[in-house]
Amino acid sequence: MRDTIAAFLDQPGDFNRTALSLFESQRANNPDYAAIVGKVRPRRWQEIPAVPVALFRDLPLTSFPAASATTIFRTSGTTGRRGVIRLADTELYDRAARTWAEACLGPLPRAGISLVTHAADSSLGHMCQAFVPSMPTFFSPDTGIRAPAAWAALRGAQEAVFVPGTAFAFADLLAAEPDAVCPLPPGSIVMVTGGFKGRRRALTEADLTAALRRAFPTARRVGEYGMSELSSQLWSVPLGGDFQAPPWMRILAVDPLTGEPTERGVLRFFDLANHQTVVAVETRDIGIVRPGNRVTLLGRLPGSPHRGCSLTVEEASAPPALTAARDLPLYEHFTDAVAEAHAHDHAHAHSAPPAPAPADAPRIQQVLTALARLQMTSIVPLAQGLGEACAHAGLSTAISTLTAGALSEALEGDGERTERVSIVCAQGVFTAAVEWVALAAAAGCRVHLKAPAAAPDFLYALADAFAAVGLPVSASTARDLDDPDVIIGFGSDETLAQLTRDWPRARRIGFGHRFSAVWSIGRALPGIAWDVAMYDTRGCMAPTALFTDAEPLALATAMADQLEMMNRALPRGAVDAALGPEWRRRIALGHARGTVHGGEDWAVVVLPPEHFTPLALPRLLTIHPVADAAALRAVLRPWRPWLSTLSTDDYQWPGGDPAMIELQQWFPRICYPGTMQSPRFPRRHDGVDMRSAFRRSGGS
Repeated sequence: MRDTIAAFLDQPGDFNRTALSLFESQRANNPDYAAIVGKVRPRRWQEIPAVPVALFRDLPLTSFPAASATTIFRTSGTTGRRGVIRLADTELYDRAARTWAEACLGPLPRAGISLVTHAADSSLGHMCQAFVPSMPTFFSPDTGIRAPAAWAALRGAQEAVFVPGTAFAFADLLAAEPDAVCPLPPGSIVMVTGGFKGRRRALTEADLTAALRRAFPTARRVGEYGMSELSSQLWSVPLGGDFQAPPWMRILAVDPLTGEPTERGVLRFFDLANHQTVVAVETRDIGIVRPGNRVTLLGRLPGSPHRGCSLTVEEASAPPALTAARDLPLYEHFTDAVAEAHAHDHAHAHSAPPAPAPADAPRIQQVLTALARLQMTSIVPLAQGLGEACAHAGLSTAISTLTAGALSEALEGDGERTERVSIVCAQGVFTAAVEWVALAAAAGCRVHLKAPAAAPDFLYALADAFAAVGLPVSASTARDLDDPDVIIGFGSDETLAQLTRDWPRARRIGFGHRFSAVWSIGRALPGIAWDVAMYDTRGCMAPTALFTDAEPLALATAMADQLEMMNRALPRGAVDAALGPEWRRRIALGHARGTVHGGEDWAVVVLPPEHFTPLALPRLLTIHPVADAAALRAVLRPWRPWLSTLSTDDYQWPGGDPAMIELQQWFPRICYPGTMQSPRFPRRHDGVDMRSAFRRSGGS
């Protein structure tokens, strides 16, 4: 195929035929890609299966023996593992880059002043050095732009110069001399690429374009779009316009969730110059494909919210709304499993709750009345996209343990109580605030809920139900937290840090991103399926993965049967479209490195433990076989600060196994399958006693 692609660069021909031929060649020579695409036989280039860019972190994806690679590019990134792109050589890569750059820009200057890294594993640095081999760079990944030296070089230019830089590099350069005006010699080109990922300083595209126009009035200002996973680039001439793709590339916009073609969506690139890797790559960039092989870039697919930072409460009981469920035997199959789980978990529970204190009794009764009112609310529109059965199950579960006895137990103890409490709520598990509001109101606190702007409706309904019975509970999406004594915050690390900055005098109890896991020997699969289905696998107590030392393929087959039945009993609701690319990555990785069982709305994937990803996906259970507890400990050690709940069906756990004993200390909570998303009340949440939040002497 190499000669065919080389000829296409010189004289473009039938793209569809060439792309299909390249696909078949890569299927034959790229084992991982062959495993991913399976028996697909595309008839048009649009049907060629695309590889999510994140898979380059996991798989070689080379159409030649990976060990013979002479060039390695790594993807940019501020966190996590970087993707690796391997090339046997860069001859056609360099040729394609220069051919299209000169077609769009004309002859390139022979001199240059670079604001990009010259690191050997940077594809951007490689391209710029190939364009102008002798140019110096004034950028370091460690120290950033050397602005004074860069301005001196720019002002001293005696001939046309090529000035490549990322958007944030130019922002830093301009910030060093905001009023600078530097006329460059005729024929100079200022090239802007990339965005502001990982940088605090950010300009809008329009502001940056205007600033560069002022600073470099005589230069041509152009935009470049490329990535390590692509061998070709697109150019925007002038800067700020649409990007033009080369004749050996095609672009398709697809729905982020389904992967189906759409007018506006995530972009898939079909690049014939990718003859050494995979011809079709799916990005996380959003755009609109225009006639003439052009694309309007609209930014990045919004990062999916942490599928954690949220809470539920104890027992699961069959909600009245499900007594007429379409498949009642299935529902009873799972509720029986949950009842068994709670019996196991509560075998040594307290015998009897205390009677409420006289001052608390009226408020406790008001709380119970408010919860009854809430349960009569039309809940489905408030449940953040959950299906009807799942929404009712979630609300019934959340309310079921908030009994008079449980609230009385939570209010036991001496100490002055807090007067004003604000709870900053995260999107995800819609009922997460219920137990906190109930306990705070029963304690006599005035409660204010800061609702997430994207999903405030349930919190408004929750506040209304309590206010209707005379309890001082309010809700708003505004940032004003009503001058609290205590702030209970859920959300990202950035959210918690902002609370510290904005409310330094208040006592703050913060719960950031955490995740949970299952250790199973195959005894309680219906309970595991229940935990996967509850809240569509949202929340910090949802199972991110199942680890086992049992036979994984048999376990996966049995779990697939359970999830299929569960999906009939509690159908999956709406899914955040931003999770679509990660779903496709997980499934593709399963085909390449493990096994996949799946239906339309659920999946079970078996993967080696080195591919563990601490992100729960809706109704997707990843099974990682490990040799023993010591191997599990090694997998989870890097994530120790973020662990929440471990569910296990091993009756002997932890026994005398030192590794298991150590793991037990890592998890704030250990439970039996079927109770992961329904912990007992009152309790400790991530090591914090809930009761202490409403006492002036408590908290952390």
